[in-house]
Amino acid sequence: ERRGLVSGDIVKLMFDIQVPDDPELGDCSSERMWVIVHERSGPYYIGELNNIPACADEQEHLAVGDRVVFLPEHVISIYSRGGAEVTVDDEGLA
Repeated sequence: ERRGLVSGDIVKLMFDIQVPDDPELGDCSSERMWVIVHERSGPYYIGELNNIPACADEQEHLAVGDRVVFLPEHVISIYSRGGAEVTVDDEGLA
């Protein structure tokens, strides 16, 4: 399913975010966030971040509305048009 995304689909991606000098998180934190797919360019999808990162106060490099470029294998979940979240496995199948 993740290779057949179209404009308007909403997908969940895992982001590794650098948060230097954070005693709780160390130097890196991972966060799952939703991205709205806008287009495809070759093997890449181009979308828009649809979450406010939890570490928004600690960093300035990622914000809601930012452009995100990703590959199908980066998709960990798809919010289906029917309203249910579909988790994808390593094969990209629901």
